[in-house]
This record gives sequence, structure tokens and C-alpha cells, in this order.
Amino acid sequence: MTDQEIIQKYKEKIEQDIQERCKQYNLITEEDKKRFTEKYHRNFIKGLKEGKAERDIEIAQKMIKEGLSIEKIHKMTGLSIEAIQQQKEKMEHMACSLA
Repeated sequence: MTDQEIIQKYKEKIEQDIQERCKQYNLITEEDKKRFTEKYHRNFIKGLKEGKAERDIEIAQKMIKEGLSIEKIHKMTGLSIEAIQQQKEKMEHMACSLA
């Protein structure tokens, strides 16, 4: 399946979900439907961003375990140096508490 096909599939799924929820919540007016649709899309995008951030942190944790430098991790993931340092300290603290 191509990227375009995947995107189209998700667009169709989202539109179907919005229509079902509008019926479920008794949203009758076009203004209500428009507001709900906008909120749905904002929350969907927010969820995607949060999922990406979580994945970036998981990748950074693996890179830390492999001994890569904070600077290299920053370049490769786009995470801030501060966020990577926090993850490294968190992992070191967890390792010490398990020992």
C-alpha cells in the first residue's frame, strides 16, 4: 500500500468516525458539526504529535544505551539536548536503584 493510499484510507476513516459521532451526540446544525470536526482534527493532530514525541524518546533511550553522544542523538532525533540529558539521567537513576 502506498503512502497516498494509507493517507486516503485514514481520511475516509476519520470522516466516517466524525459522521458517526455527530449522530451519536445529536449534532444537527452545520455549525455544531463544523465545531466538532475542527476539535476532532485538532485532537487527532495533537495525538499524532504526542505519539511521535514518545517514539523519539524511545529511540533516544536506545541510542543512549548504545553509548551515542547527546549531540548525535539530538541531531538524529530532533529532541532538545535538555530532553536527552533528562532521559539519560533518568535511565542512570533507574539503573542505580536496581543495583
